[in-house]
Amino acid sequence: MTEKVEEWQEPEENPASFQKIKTMLEEAKINFTLSEHKAVMTCEEAAETRGASLASGAKAMLIKDCGKKLTIEGVPFYLAVLSASNRFSSK
Repeated sequence: MTEKVEEWQEPEENPASFQKIKTMLEEAKINFTLSEHKAVMTCEEAAETRGASLASGAKAMLIKDCGKKLTIEGVPFYLAVLSASNRFSSK
């Protein structure tokens, strides 16, 4: 018996989260620019959409140091941010 696997669907954005971040930036008097663009899947597509070099962007990876046992409780997550022009290695 074959099991039907549903295709992953992008979750809807939460407008309240966006507004909270925007308000925090405004209250802190941080200059920022909002821009809208089509959804992209790669850093290369994002750079092309922005009309910028690949190196000017960043990629963020949420990682957890627990080897191959992803369900270990109590292991902290880390956010690694690196240049979009670099490759990430989990090793």
